[in-house]
Amino acid sequence: MKWLLISAMTAAILALTTIYAGAQQNDTPNKVLTLEECRNLARESIGDSRNATLVQEGAKIRESILKRIILPQVATAGLTSYQTHTPDMGALVNHQIDFKQLSKWQYGGFLLFGQTIYDGGEYRTKRLLTNLTKEEELLDIEQKALQTENIADELYFNALLAEKSLEILNIAHNRLQNDLKSIESLFSEGVIYRKDVMLIEMQLLESSHRISGLEIEREKCLSLLSTLTGNEITPETRLEMPSRYIIETITEDPALRQIDIRSEQIDAGRRLSLSKVLPRVELYALGHYGKWGMNVFSDDPLLSGLAGVAIIVPISDWRTHYRNKALSINEKNRLEISRANLELQTELKRTEIEKEIAACEKLELQAAEMASKYRELADELRLMMQKGEISENEYLTALNMQTQAELGREYHRIEKIRKIILSHRIFIDNLDY
Repeated sequence: MKWLLISAMTAAILALTTIYAGAQQNDTPNKVLTLEECRNLARESIGDSRNATLVQEGAKIRESILKRIILPQVATAGLTSYQTHTPDMGALVNHQIDFKQLSKWQYGGFLLFGQTIYDGGEYRTKRLLTNLTKEEELLDIEQKALQTENIADELYFNALLAEKSLEILNIAHNRLQNDLKSIESLFSEGVIYRKDVMLIEMQLLESSHRISGLEIEREKCLSLLSTLTGNEITPETRLEMPSRYIIETITEDPALRQIDIRSEQIDAGRRLSLSKVLPRVELYALGHYGKWGMNVFSDDPLLSGLAGVAIIVPISDWRTHYRNKALSINEKNRLEISRANLELQTELKRTEIEKEIAACEKLELQAAEMASKYRELADELRLMMQKGEISENEYLTALNMQTQAELGREYHRIEKIRKIILSHRIFIDNLDY
């Protein structure tokens, strides 16, 4: 009795230790990776935020350079010259005038000042073009980032499908292991033959092979994601189904906005061409200190100045402006055709994806119904098999069909979600405009 009590206490202590260790292991959660986090990591890997910052800094620098159009312009100039012969001005006339001998060295310095009062709208138009260029460059960065996100989506869904399929196969595998124990008991009792045990064992081997293949596929996708995102994603990482917000978010194709920007650039270019042929009003001033070349009355350096307002009216440039205007109209017509083609391709792609979504939804419902029926059939055949009323072939066939139906249901469910997201993120490449 004493030994029995000691054995019972020892078994209880071991059981409690095992349970505690298992609880500790379960308390250590695996890393969870969501689709949104995966996209953010993919963006960070290509440095889109850094590129956007550099584009904005470049736009500020270009705008500061552009301000020279409206700011005063100041310049200096100096000159010096030496002449080998100087004319004698007194010998040219018969009057007793005190002419100064011209110096062979001539020198002088100039200070120039200019201020544009009216430029025909050139500065305002060039500033608009600078902002449009900045937006165009930012859109180009965003388009590359979205394409990288789509690659990340594809790898993420492939890994997610492998993970969900592994869950289904592991459940079926565990069920087969339990069946094997029951079959081995029946075999030891002499109820069934050895071949029945071998059928279950062969099915377990096939199940293990399929599980290994899915594990390799999942690890491959996670490895590619690691390379794409620049972050290590271990096989222990668990993936989550995309949230409703991610599924329903609609992202506009940047190519549409790029066409609009190109159209605005054409209009701005036409206004810039017009500003170059409109009258311009400029204020100018000139200061000079030095010897003028033909000052025959004084050999001392002189300080002189000149100031005024200039009105410049281009005449021959109007012909160039009209040609530029005709060219801009031609380019806008081509843009309208490109936009119509882009919208048509987008609509065709969306219609195709919507049809695929409807097919996936229908196939998912059918697979769910088949899985339910095969589950009931497999449970019934399992009981009959344990009683020795049927062979294992019938039960294993039903179990395989149940597993295939569940895999099909999971595949169509994930594929439906993936295509819904894809329908909200249609980007047409290689568009010429």
